[in-house]
Amino acid sequence: MKKLPIPKDIVQKRAQIRKMIVQISYKDEKLAIKLLRRWVEDNVSVSDMYAELEQHLKEKQVV
Repeated sequence: MKKLPIPKDIVQKRAQIRKMIVQISYKDEKLAIKLLRRWVEDNVSVSDMYAELEQHLKEKQVV
């Protein structure tokens, strides 16, 4: 099997980030915009952004 250039877990996390931001937006639009700006400006790694979004989802009781 050919090794992927990007680890599979990073690809999966990256695919979920947009959906997670949308879920947050239903509870806190301002926070969602802030997180989206950080993500788009590429100021944070995929793993760090994913972890932060997970935490916000737990706090907002979306999960």
